[in-house]
Formats: sequence, structure tokens, C-alpha cells
Amino acid sequence: MFDYDDNGRIVGREDPLGKRSSFEYDVNGRLRAMTDPEDRTTSYSYDPPGRLESVEAADGTDTSYA
Repeated sequence: MFDYDDNGRIVGREDPLGKRSSFEYDVNGRLRAMTDPEDRTTSYSYDPPGRLESVEAADGTDTSYA
């Protein structure tokens, strides 16, 4: 099951076992964070033109894109 915001973006997901994930977006509609059913969050950041700049995984791993 999926939950959507007024802009049609997925903001929540429930799997068949009832575990929920949530999704947050920035003011430009880009994915900012995803939280999994174990409450672990992966964060996304973007450069001024809107390109994906880095991802900080739930385990603390940080990946940068040049």
C-alpha cells in the first residue's frame, strides 16, 4: 500500500507485513530522506542546479557525486 501527497509523490509505503517506510521531499520536489521500517534514515542532498550531490546512507556511509 502506498500513500501519496497532493503532488502525487509517494510519502509512505506499507509492505505486506505491515512495516512502513516514509519519504520526505524538499521544496523542489526532490527526495530528501527515506526512512525504512527499522527507523533508519537515508538522506539525499543536491547542488544548486538540482543534481544529486551526496547520499548519506542509514549506516552512516556517505557517498559524494562529482
